[in-house]
Amino acid sequence: IAALALPLAVLMTRKHGWGWETLFVLFAAFCTLVLSYSVILFPRYVLPITAMLHLMAAISLGRLLMATHARPVTQATLGVVAAVVMLATYAPVCADFTHQFSDDSRYALNYWAINNIPQNARVFADGYAELHDSALPFARQRRDVRLRTHFILGTMGDLQRQINAGEAYYVICDLSYSRYFEPVAIPAPGHEGSSRNAKRFYEYLLTTQTPVWSAKEKRNMRAFTSPEIHVYRMTPEMFKGLSEKAD
Repeated sequence: IAALALPLAVLMTRKHGWGWETLFVLFAAFCTLVLSYSVILFPRYVLPITAMLHLMAAISLGRLLMATHARPVTQATLGVVAAVVMLATYAPVCADFTHQFSDDSRYALNYWAINNIPQNARVFADGYAELHDSALPFARQRRDVRLRTHFILGTMGDLQRQINAGEAYYVICDLSYSRYFEPVAIPAPGHEGSSRNAKRFYEYLLTTQTPVWSAKEKRNMRAFTSPEIHVYRMTPEMFKGLSEKAD
């Protein structure tokens, strides 16, 4: 909406012509084109475009107010109303985001795992869950757990062998698995099979199994803050449905 509003505002006030505002439109279009070729697209990658769109919206609002040729008092009043609407819309989101910074789900996972995962348990985790991070308490305090992390657990080469080896905990994080459920995402050339298997693994856990612990924020900021995390305690028998669907 903001990207369309700025050109509209410029056209409505042609005496100003196409000036430096054009750079905003070109910058947003260029970044969008570049990101469309990203192999791994995280929503936070579009932050420069998001900030630019908000700036464009503010400029558009100012241009539209000037185009009304209303009295300064009227223009100021409309500006205040717009500011109040924006604050009412974004203040709760900003407050929630600040809370997510201070109470990240990965910290909650660490403390839950310390107190609930038994000794000598096998634990397999997405790298983004950060159970392996030595700066966090689980990795320092629970060396009695057989922990193995993989950047994307669903693509671990010997995953099926580990599943067959016995009971284990599986920790999945949406920073790892959400890419497989993006409708516009396509596998990298040569990785179609592993991508299908990874999606099948995550989909099986998410849709057919009940986690023993989960963290899911009210608002998914689709950033790098407080990701959605699920922990499953699984036996080989519980994976029977997944094995039947494997390639």
